[in-house]
Amino acid sequence: MSVPKLYYFDIMGRAEMIRLVLAAAGKPFKDIRFSFEEWPKSYQKKSPFGLCPWVEIDGEVFGQSVAIATYFARQNDLYGKTDKECLQIDQLLNVIQDFLALSTKIFKETDKDKKVNDSLKA
Repeated sequence: MSVPKLYYFDIMGRAEMIRLVLAAAGKPFKDIRFSFEEWPKSYQKKSPFGLCPWVEIDGEVFGQSVAIATYFARQNDLYGKTDKECLQIDQLLNVIQDFLALSTKIFKETDKDKKVNDSLKA
């Protein structure tokens, strides 16, 4: 397998769990980061489903952060050994996704009062 290329914005966000899995496994990868301004011009058309992060492995492109993180975890014996351990891992991954969705909503809110109220509810 060639060195995978991970594409994401120049922030932590949804790609961070993929980076953490690869770092925990001690696996090299190309961490290709781009700005929000570069996204529509240079990267969006290359991404599966028009979303990111995505990864390129041996010339093939794959999307969806949880699927990518899970793939690398399985490849490197970092996923559960039993179905129940996998369930616990998947449960945590889904909580992380819920948190990211909420934090993105708060981050994008332009009404200052609503932003404060929404962050207090979180």
